Amino acid sequence: MADIAPGMPMHGDVEGVIVVSVEAKSAAALNGLRAGDIIYGVNRRRVRSVNEFLAALRGADSTLRISLLRGEYRITLVIR
Repeated sequence: MADIAPGMPMHGDVEGVIVVSVEAKSAAALNGLRAGDIIYGVNRRRVRSVNEFLAALRGADSTLRISLLRGEYRITLVIR
């Protein structure tokens, strides 16, 4: 995960964190998370930075609902 930094094409247009890489065969990969996805919410909680994303993960139960942008599409992944 990385913050959307100045100089990135989506900076200023989108708030969230960008997925830099996904470990093969991880729960995230098996549930469809891809490098390049932009995560803007976890369990209906907005995330605007890596720190906010990590805090949302710490406060989550065993099921994660990840709200993300993939290109022009808004997608929700459910990871158990």
